[in-house]
Amino acid sequence: MAFDGNVLYYIEDTTSGDTLFRLNPNTGAVLGSRVLPAGGYDGLAVLGGVVYAKQPTANQLVVYNPAADVFLPNLSITGVTP
Repeated sequence: MAFDGNVLYYIEDTTSGDTLFRLNPNTGAVLGSRVLPAGGYDGLAVLGGVVYAKQPTANQLVVYNPAADVFLPNLSITGVTP
């Protein structure tokens, strides 16, 4: 889960695939949802209105702008694992 101060973001594996849900943090009501590109996810963050979902097997972050409802270019994440 990730929280931007107004909206709670949550990923769940649904029959449609991995789905990003936007939730009202006070009521839990679903404000919207978007199916993510195929791949397993194990991390979620939001910064500056942009949602980042981590795909560990692909070593990348899927980047999504919920206000515009568009995916931005993925970010490669590489480095040394301790």
